[in-house]
Amino acid sequence: MQLRQTYTSISMGDFRIINTRTNGILAYERIHGKQKIHILLNFSSFTKKFVQIDYSKWDILLSTHLNTKKAVNTVISSLRPFEGVVLKS
Repeated sequence: MQLRQTYTSISMGDFRIINTRTNGILAYERIHGKQKIHILLNFSSFTKKFVQIDYSKWDILLSTHLNTKKAVNTVISSLRPFEGVVLKS
């Protein structure tokens, strides 16, 4: 709930699906003004690999598997079972 209040792009931004070419993964982008948010969700019970996305200059706002907010500094190419990540550019 706090993310929705802090980042208006989550609730008011334009919506665009990010094609990961992988079943079980939902990835989408929300943009409002200069705010850009990506949401990556794995709805399966298996680790899923997908097209690599460069998040080296993005910050993690929320993660189901990480307990810290930090810069990603990497390319994300897979999600663990039932993992969800919210990132900000």
